[in-house]
Amino acid sequence: MKYVVACCFVLMLCASCSLFSGLRKRKFTYTVNGQPQTLRILVPKRYAKKQKPTDSASSQQQLYTYKNGALLYIIYTTDTLAQFQPIDTAEHIPKLHPYGGLLYKGLDSAGLFWREIRTDSFRFGYRYVPQEVEILFDSAVNYAGMRHFKK
Repeated sequence: MKYVVACCFVLMLCASCSLFSGLRKRKFTYTVNGQPQTLRILVPKRYAKKQKPTDSASSQQQLYTYKNGALLYIIYTTDTLAQFQPIDTAEHIPKLHPYGGLLYKGLDSAGLFWREIRTDSFRFGYRYVPQEVEILFDSAVNYAGMRHFKK
């Protein structure tokens, strides 16, 4: 019996490691009331460019762009009504994310996936993602959403 339990544990460990093998650990650093904060995140490997723009509303963003056109983003904003990814909420009904916030997901007109988790001041999401790497981007967004709520 102990052998079976040990084998099951090893198999689950290997399966979970292989899921995250296409991801890299990174940090998203943002400022709240003048105090720097850090959120650990995972991003799919082989991004072509990392950017940290700040818009006119002072939202703090971290964007990862990929050669295939995909975009992963993490945004901290004080404007909780701001939309960084326009989502037709009449067509796309949100689901509750297991760790809090609202989850939207869909396909664009080119058949590429998009997804966003909206919480109080955070937006975790991606756009222009082909189906063959969708699971990596889903894992990255889920991890960021989970880490935010476990702080």
